[in-house]
Amino acid sequence: MKLIFGNGLKLRGRNADEAMQVTVLPITSPTSQAGLTQTTVDDIVYDHIADVTQQQLFELVTLNAAGTATVSSEDAAVATVTDGKITLVSDGMARITVSDDRDDVIVEHPVFQSVASSAYNEFNSYEASSLCRHIFDEVATRINGLTSSDTTDNIFTPASQNQTANDLVRNPSLWCADLDLSGIGMEIGKAATAISPRHVFSATHYRPSGSIEFVLNDNSVITRNVTNWQSVGTTDLAIGYLDADLPAEVKKYKVLPANYLTYLPGMFEHLPIVNTSHSGSGWGVNRFMRVQEVDSITSGTMSTKAVGNMLEEFIPWHVPFGLSGEPVFLIISGELIPIAENWGRWGYTSNACKFISDYITEINTIMSNQHGDATHQLQEVDLSGFTAF
Repeated sequence: MKLIFGNGLKLRGRNADEAMQVTVLPITSPTSQAGLTQTTVDDIVYDHIADVTQQQLFELVTLNAAGTATVSSEDAAVATVTDGKITLVSDGMARITVSDDRDDVIVEHPVFQSVASSAYNEFNSYEASSLCRHIFDEVATRINGLTSSDTTDNIFTPASQNQTANDLVRNPSLWCADLDLSGIGMEIGKAATAISPRHVFSATHYRPSGSIEFVLNDNSVITRNVTNWQSVGTTDLAIGYLDADLPAEVKKYKVLPANYLTYLPGMFEHLPIVNTSHSGSGWGVNRFMRVQEVDSITSGTMSTKAVGNMLEEFIPWHVPFGLSGEPVFLIISGELIPIAENWGRWGYTSNACKFISDYITEINTIMSNQHGDATHQLQEVDLSGFTAF
């Protein structure tokens, strides 16, 4: 059983790169099931369905619409559309039209497919003793009952935004205000994160070029300058060397060990990560902490994605102008553990970052070369209290 949609695009009064875009996202949904049990694979608990008839449904996502887009089926006897979900009525060809003030887009895509009865595993949760479950709970318990807003997301109070660094005041209502953010240094619109008393990391293509300000937990400010930046190989991950040691009051963040997958084999199933971000100009304008998920790590490059249904009650509405160079963290035992630098802006596509723990040897070599000896090296978080798989 298969349903196909016709494809076409008419542009009226806008450039091609401004055209309304319609993306069709797959949604796998079991329609009938029997023999539901649970099975655990490494650190993931799955609902195992012994006998399932599975439907492949699709959802329309519209970008660059001028005003509110409307969706309609030209062949309602074949398929209907409700809230962007396409539902099969009968076999055949259907045309789905998406319209805004200037464009009509007719989408062609296989949108429905019945699959014969088969076994089916669906993600349920993380194994109770696993590091993945611990990380998930660290985020979930902090955002429980909250709705994303300026009050919960902004790192600094609105009244202190758009001032100099010395005027910034930490927001006590930030959803993760109990975590130590003092090691996240700032230049206007840029970030550099402390990984030793003398070293920071950022993105090569968008690293600070002047003074870096570290706002302490008491709102006082420590200023340092970077005297040397060095990229990690040909990647966009950059290590900076400061002109003087940072005091103890500035947090120096530990990183995951190189064997992190021993403890996090299920990290690609809804594992929540948090990162700082910014929009606008001036000190601290709309600097906030947001939640994403790990999507994949391939050859040291991590892709992220929007929060899925496990944390959907707290999907940040902010869409910042840029994220480059901002740190990406896991939360482990009440501590922020940096795992990457952001590479690009947030949007509907993956944000590719370099995963720090895949470059520990290279980073330690750079840190030694910059300092003249191995006094300062990456410090690794102790995971011995969690289950190794």
